[in-house]
Amino acid sequence: MATDMGILSKLTNKTSEIEEALRAHRTATVYDEKLIGMFDDLNALWNVAKQELDSLGLAGFCSDADGKFEAIRKTAMGTRPSKARLKFQTKQATTAVRAIKIKVESQATPQDYPRLKVKVDSLKDDVIREILQEAFRCWGIWSRRACIVLCWCGVEAKMFSIYRRWTIPQIKRIVPESNRKEIQNFDDLTTVSDAYLLRGLRNERLLTPTEYKVLDGVCNTYRNIAAHAGAKKTITDAEVSSAVENMIAFLERPI
Repeated sequence: MATDMGILSKLTNKTSEIEEALRAHRTATVYDEKLIGMFDDLNALWNVAKQELDSLGLAGFCSDADGKFEAIRKTAMGTRPSKARLKFQTKQATTAVRAIKIKVESQATPQDYPRLKVKVDSLKDDVIREILQEAFRCWGIWSRRACIVLCWCGVEAKMFSIYRRWTIPQIKRIVPESNRKEIQNFDDLTTVSDAYLLRGLRNERLLTPTEYKVLDGVCNTYRNIAAHAGAKKTITDAEVSSAVENMIAFLERPI
């Protein structure tokens, strides 16, 4: 999967800049404030890179490089920063960043991505198809949470289109919970819980009990995990595949 990891290129450029500055430095001990400041910039860039990799579920790629950058930081902050040691450590950090880039670039597309993408591109509703295609662009750059949330937006769009077939009084009968809200027009449906709307479709037999259980108990649960901070830190490609496939099944079915 292609992804924009420009931060790794910035790290490589910064280490090259530092290596050049170290070669031009005349003494064995580095006291030059400008050069020491470059190491501060390098450390800040590495912290940003770690955050980006972690957000992509790739924190495991950082372990080796993290030690290399920590060694540079400690040397640069010391009372007598050794030029030779900093040159060696910077070269090690450059090698570690290069290894991360290779790992990132060699990441395979999730097993189910091509198959599910065909289904997305075949969706008949133009609006829903566009939403799901955007979701898959997110998945393509490892934004798994964004993919799930956007796919659920497609589910909501279909639910709202179904509810628009009924009058407001009919909706209030089908979804008694909506009486707790001031439902005066169809746009007000956005104030009603998705769980209530799904239950209404089940009660009208537009969803089977199994379909309702999958959409509300699995897909909606993952939507909540993806959209809100919680104990579950990462979502795997397998979990994305399962949740998204179930949502696509609902979007494909004529109702």
